[in-house]
Amino acid sequence: MEFAKHLGKAMIGRGMLVPGYGAACAFPDVDFDSGPGGGDVAELVIGHRDLSYLADILPGLLDRAVPADYLLPPGDWIGCLTGLWGETWVPSISLRNRADDAADRLLALDSDQLSVLDFAGENARAVVVGGAGSGKTVVARELAVRRARQGQRALYACFTDALAREVDSALATDPAAVGKVQAVSIRRYARDLLVAKGQPCNCDEKDFWAEVSLRAACEALPEPDERPNLLVVDEAQDFASGDWELVQALSDGHGLWVMLDENQRFWDERKLPTGLVEGMARLNLKGQHRNPLAVEKFAALYAGGSAGDVAPCDPAVLRVVAVPAKKVLDRVRHEIETLQKGGARPGDIAVLSLAGQTRSRLLEKQRLGTIHVARADAADASEHVVADTFLRFKGLERPFVIVTDLVHGEGMKCDVRMHIALTRATAGVIVVCDDADLGWDPRLRMAAAKP
Repeated sequence: MEFAKHLGKAMIGRGMLVPGYGAACAFPDVDFDSGPGGGDVAELVIGHRDLSYLADILPGLLDRAVPADYLLPPGDWIGCLTGLWGETWVPSISLRNRADDAADRLLALDSDQLSVLDFAGENARAVVVGGAGSGKTVVARELAVRRARQGQRALYACFTDALAREVDSALATDPAAVGKVQAVSIRRYARDLLVAKGQPCNCDEKDFWAEVSLRAACEALPEPDERPNLLVVDEAQDFASGDWELVQALSDGHGLWVMLDENQRFWDERKLPTGLVEGMARLNLKGQHRNPLAVEKFAALYAGGSAGDVAPCDPAVLRVVAVPAKKVLDRVRHEIETLQKGGARPGDIAVLSLAGQTRSRLLEKQRLGTIHVARADAADASEHVVADTFLRFKGLERPFVIVTDLVHGEGMKCDVRMHIALTRATAGVIVVCDDADLGWDPRLRMAAAKP
């Protein structure tokens, strides 16, 4: 009743007379045949069983709750109440809070992930298969840390420097991992092994990086008692044959866990060595924790999904913007500025080019207007908007992803590029393309046409 008095004062403040009022109570989660009969609440309480009959019940309830001699005041008092109660209020959440909520969501381990970790307690080797956002990297990192807590050495290996740096930063905050767990990109690690053995390393030499893992496997392996007790391979679909030679040599007689996502395989010729994984248990991570539903469903279209499975378009989560080709980078800059004005921090935003490093208009820039952009593997990347290729950002995530520099044509693996880029976003995606891209891709046209 105290609230009713405050509401009445607010109506008077708007120049409106207050209608008669009373009080009743609803317990929508409680089942009962008849409500309490004592005091002032007799015949004024409804419950769960009444919800299906509200149209019949409410008029009588109102007659019992409101004094019999009440009068309806003149004027639009219903409109006044509607405004005060907020029926026209449109709920919103700041971009910063959306980013923070997404980060909190990603921290929790689900039942599938916990089952995998429990299985690891009894098994030295396994292959874990999961889609983007299923938590493969979270599980990989936790596997390594758990071994460190047992006093063992663990090595986390992936393909890109940027992902290795990100995981290494996370490990540095866990006292159990310090000195026991190392996160590396496999080829950078191979180079370091060669350097430690005094082998010549000319990183600018043609084919150096393509051959470095095989060289390390043949010429620079650590001593047996210095090798990791557990080797965890993440983004395994990116490893080439030479990388697997090094993995096999390092893990011989030790633990090996492999994390794999076939939908993000970019190089068809790169396969898991049959002999290495033969007999290893194969586990599945089925959940998806990274992408909002609209982004998840849209990304699925680029991994063979059906258009009928697309979630209702939410412009706050997924937008496709087409502009003339010469205006694309200006529009990217505008979208970054709009995100930042809405509360997003520079470190919440990644701009991903679907073109290669030598073909990208985006990667020619170190600034977009006044906005400083960093590459994914830069030491200060967490402080800036990242602008990089989809491949160099593989395995990473940011709340807001802007996808641009779209490519088309036979052999370009356009769908794989788009799927990888879209699935990096934890809160929202903006695709900035040119007008011609809509002609190439009916999925973009469909999303761009949404109101």
